[in-house]
Amino acid sequence: MKLLNSTTLKIEEFFGSAIPKSYVILSHRWEHGEATYQEVGDERAMSQKP
Repeated sequence: MKLLNSTTLKIEEFFGSAIPKSYVILSHRWEHGEATYQEVGDERAMSQKP
């Protein structure tokens, strides 16, 4: 399971018993100019976003 760490803004991967017991599921409609899933994993791309 991949989750976005809301403190570090990094995607973290969890397996088996390491999967957190509680997490939030959010839905978002991407707008032009927002960070894409691929960019979230790229610190350089994220630093260029407004």
